[in-house]
Amino acid sequence: MDHPAACPNCGQDLSVWPQARHCPNCGQETHLHAPTLWEFVHEFITHYVALEGALWRTLRGLAVPGRLTLEYLAGRRRLYLLPLRLYLSCSFVFFLALKLNATPPEIEVQRSGAESAAVAVDELQTEADELLAACQAPAPASAVASAASRPTEAQCRDAQRLQAVAQGIASAASGAASGGNLANSARVLAWAPYAMFLMQPVFAALLKLLYLDRRRSYGEHFVFSLHLHSAWYLLLLAAMALPGPVDMLPLLGLPVYAVLAMRRVHGSPGAGRLAGMVVTSLVYCTLLVAAAVGMAWLAMGSGH
Repeated sequence: MDHPAACPNCGQDLSVWPQARHCPNCGQETHLHAPTLWEFVHEFITHYVALEGALWRTLRGLAVPGRLTLEYLAGRRRLYLLPLRLYLSCSFVFFLALKLNATPPEIEVQRSGAESAAVAVDELQTEADELLAACQAPAPASAVASAASRPTEAQCRDAQRLQAVAQGIASAASGAASGGNLANSARVLAWAPYAMFLMQPVFAALLKLLYLDRRRSYGEHFVFSLHLHSAWYLLLLAAMALPGPVDMLPLLGLPVYAVLAMRRVHGSPGAGRLAGMVVTSLVYCTLLVAAAVGMAWLAMGSGH
């Protein structure tokens, strides 16, 4: 490939540096070509997945509650992924796995219940149709046969009411399937990653209030929040991957990890501080759910 006369990025004249592989002004490579898939894979492996790379050091540090935050606050940052990049990576992997994972049990229960109700409605509709068909059939020539086979007027009225009820139930079930609880749950789940991300500053503010006497800056609490949520995402991923009753162990580890991380970063908490942690957790969870539901409602109202 011919050497370019000027840098494609900044326009720097490269005629005086005919062999330069990088622009002396902006640092961009001078010989460019269409990117290949292998280049992206190679860059990812060499920068993140290498055995001694930043990713593995970061995960090892994150395995010890609070250690990664202390490393960052102590100024040792080049060895690890930056907190925001770590959070975004863990969040992306978790919600992608959640999306691809099997349907949650509670939704399966709702679906099985809806299917059972549909079968019952079909049977009800069939019975009503048969009665109405008998009511509308021509009367037999024989009066004896007519009395034996033709429904009474009261039965015909009941059949009409039965048909109306079946149609109403079917219509309500159809509306629930198309825009009811399942659809609302899907909307909330779709907006959960954005709500979690937007709640990081709120969680940091709650920590600032909880540890107001420790004189840590808001930014330090924000870094702790990013590291804590990254660890939580990994624990939730482990719970999704483990089979049977064993999947409860990572879930039980969520509060344990939080308490140990807070103890390492902020010092041993007393009884009052532990009570404050519980209140902070409840407030945070309430705000998080409200944020996800609110964002889903706004998106539905705007037609997105």
